[in-house]
Amino acid sequence: MKSGIKNIAALGIGLTISLALCEIILHFYNPFKSRVRGNEILLPANVKYEFKDQKIRGLDAQILHTKNSMGFRGPELPKDPATLKIFCVGGSTTECFYLSDGKDWPALLMKKMQANGQNVWINNAGLDGHSTFGHIKLLRDHILKYKPDYVLFLIGCNDVAADGLNKFEGYHLNNKKRFLENFEMFNLYLNWKMSRNAANMGMGHKPVDFANWPKADTTGWMNTRDSWLTDDIKERKLLAFSERIDSLRSICFAVGIQCVFITQPSILSNNIDPITRRYLGNLEFQGKSALHYFTALDTYNEQLRSCGSRIMDGNLNKFYWVVDAANVLKPTTQNYYDFFHYTNTGAEKMADIVFENWGKKIQNKYTK
Repeated sequence: MKSGIKNIAALGIGLTISLALCEIILHFYNPFKSRVRGNEILLPANVKYEFKDQKIRGLDAQILHTKNSMGFRGPELPKDPATLKIFCVGGSTTECFYLSDGKDWPALLMKKMQANGQNVWINNAGLDGHSTFGHIKLLRDHILKYKPDYVLFLIGCNDVAADGLNKFEGYHLNNKKRFLENFEMFNLYLNWKMSRNAANMGMGHKPVDFANWPKADTTGWMNTRDSWLTDDIKERKLLAFSERIDSLRSICFAVGIQCVFITQPSILSNNIDPITRRYLGNLEFQGKSALHYFTALDTYNEQLRSCGSRIMDGNLNKFYWVVDAANVLKPTTQNYYDFFHYTNTGAEKMADIVFENWGKKIQNKYTK
C-alpha cells in the first residue's frame, strides 16, 4: 500500500515538474502563436506563414501569408498624412488565411482603388473565428490608435454561431479573467478548443467535395426565419447582434471614423452550382440542410441591411453604409473552396463588389 502511494506521489510530482517546465518554455518561446491570451488579443507581428504543395482547390500551390509590424496583412503605415487609411475587419473570410499575399480581397481592393487614382492604404485586420464580439475589442485595443478614416466590417457567419465560438469572446469582453488564464498551457488549450469547435461547425478551412457531399432533408427550411423572429433565445441573439453593430458604429463615430458594413456571402444557398451541377440547398451543414443555415444567415444579413443605408442609394452623407455582398457574390465552387472561404477568383470578385459599390463612390474626395 505504501509503495503504491509513493508511486502515485512520484507520478504527481513528475507531472507537476513537467507542466512547470512546459509553462516556462512556452512563456519565453511559444511556437503556436496563439492569438488570444486571457482577455487580450495578441497580434502576430512580423510573422510569415508558408505553405508548400498545398492542394486546396482554387488556391496557389505555394502560399506566403505575411503579417506586418502591426500584426496585420498589408503594407506598413504610410507617412503621408493625406493618405486615405482603411482597415478591413472580420473573421476568416476577411483574413483569407490561405490566400497568398496580395490575393486576399482587402489587398485587391487597395490595388483597385489605387489604380482608380486614389491615394489609399488598406490593411487586412481579419482574424479567424472572430465575430462582432472580437471586433469591438480589436477596434478599441489595436485599431483606433492608428486613426483610420474608414473601417470596413465583413460580419455574419461567426455571429450566427454565437452559442459556440463567440461565447468565449463574449466572456472576455467583460474584462474578466479566470485564474488559469495566467498560464500559457491553459491559453494554448483554449485556442485549440476554439479551432476544433470551428472545424466541427463546418467553419474550418478544409476543401469541400461539393459534388459528393452528403445530402440533408430540407423540410421546414422556410420556417427558419420565423423561428429566429419568434423564439425568445434566438430573438435575443439577433437583437444583441444589432446592438453590437451599433456599438461598432458608435465607437467609430466618437473618434471621427466612418464605417462600411458588408453582408456575409456563403455558398450555402437555394441555387445550383454551375460547375458541378450540384443543388446546393440540400448540402448537409451542422446537422441540417444548407437552406436552413442560409435562411438563418440571411436573417442576420437582413438585420445588418436594416441597420444602415446602402451605398447604392448614392447618399454619401449617411454615416455608415452597407455593401450587400451576400446578394451579389454568386454561390458557385468557382468562388468558394468550402462553405465560406474564397478561392483566388472569389476574393477577386469580393474586391470588385466592394470597389464598385463603395470604393468608386468616394473617389472624388480621395483622388491624387
